[in-house]
Amino acid sequence: GLHTLVLSATDVVGFIQSTSFAVTVDHTGPAVQITSAYPSLNGVVTTNLTIEGSMSDTNLVGAWSLIDITIGKTLASGTGALNGVLTSNWDTTQVTEGIHTIVLTAKDLIGNSSATTLSITLNHTPPTVIISSIQPSNNGWVSGNINIIGTASSVAPLSWILTDSRAGLIASGTSNINNAFITAWNTGVQTEGAHTITLSATTDTGLTAQTRTTITVDHTPPTVMLVQGSTPYINGAVSGDVEIRGTITDNMGIARWELRDDQGTLITQSVSPANIINGFVANWSVRIPEGYRSITVNAFDRTGAVGSGILTVYAAPAPITGVVLSDMPSDNGGSLLITWNASPALPTVNYYNVYLSTSPILNVLGMSAITSVDVHAATQVTINGLNKFTKYYAAVTAVGISEAKGILSLGGPTVPSDNMPPTTVNVSLTDLHADHGGQLLLNWGLSSDDFTGAYDVARYEVYVSSQNGS
Repeated sequence: GLHTLVLSATDVVGFIQSTSFAVTVDHTGPAVQITSAYPSLNGVVTTNLTIEGSMSDTNLVGAWSLIDITIGKTLASGTGALNGVLTSNWDTTQVTEGIHTIVLTAKDLIGNSSATTLSITLNHTPPTVIISSIQPSNNGWVSGNINIIGTASSVAPLSWILTDSRAGLIASGTSNINNAFITAWNTGVQTEGAHTITLSATTDTGLTAQTRTTITVDHTPPTVMLVQGSTPYINGAVSGDVEIRGTITDNMGIARWELRDDQGTLITQSVSPANIINGFVANWSVRIPEGYRSITVNAFDRTGAVGSGILTVYAAPAPITGVVLSDMPSDNGGSLLITWNASPALPTVNYYNVYLSTSPILNVLGMSAITSVDVHAATQVTINGLNKFTKYYAAVTAVGISEAKGILSLGGPTVPSDNMPPTTVNVSLTDLHADHGGQLLLNWGLSSDDFTGAYDVARYEVYVSSQNGS
């Protein structure tokens, strides 16, 4: 404040003389104030900015400056006291977004200074909105409960809203600066088909942005129907290659199908056609090993939903091997021996059926087995009473517990042959009557081999000797 200084002097005789002068003591900086910054909303600025302030000092203001210390830029400066506009139309769009600190500093004539600050947030870019993922999802195909994961971010506070083109509002929220969200949504109650999910965000300063993604809702699994193909049945069972015809339909198409046996073993699969809307018909040819009874076709749509069809078949025993049709040794003809290897399908085989024919055997439909052999008894049989020198063909099938016959195993052709010497004949040698000597009469009976129907005696040989003996 104001102070008066007095200087007094007294001589030796007592006279006094004095003088005075006034001084102002000032050790306080100027009063400074930023009175307004506009336009702004809650300290957020998007465009040009005007800053107003005031400065005063008892010892007069010498100089002042308005500086954005975040970027080190002087916005305005001057001398003398001021009450009013410090800077006008500061183009904040040319400045980095984010929080900026504005400092107003004033200094009086003797060097005392003071300052005040203003914090503002510059925001001139719309918010960033991202739908980062939808889980679970198969390339946008969804079913049941899903999670929509996204982010709405800005340097300024914002609000966001998540909507569906068919169902409307899904979720909404607010954030001071940044918001990552996970929203659960039950698509199981939504209409099947395409849905557009939109994420919109608006900052407090009015800047907006949105993003979209499309999903396809499918909560109906495929339908699988299976029928037996053209595979021939034998006593109600199938044997060998089995043709299975299937129809798979889905209202929105399938992704893949697979064929598995009743042990869960994958037999075949296909990833096409993947985009058939009206379904398709597929033919499968599969060899069913002995003991497998059911075939399952699983069809998957693009959400992973599965539809299944089961076809039950009765597989006949596997074919036996090693069928050999041979002539019976050491007989007079008319017998053949049939041998074979034991069935690999034991113990599901009850017995063997043996077929014999004078023509090649293509199948046994309409044929009667010449004999049946218990599976535990033997793997061979002798057939008697056959015609000599006639070609015969044989077939053997394994008959399962369900009376299903396996695939034919063939043997032959083979001819039954007489491989024993002809039987002896009754021979008589007598003198020829009414002659002059020198002649004998030889008589014999026909060999029994001449009366079997084959007449397989080629000739009779006659030997004459003057000695007794063989």
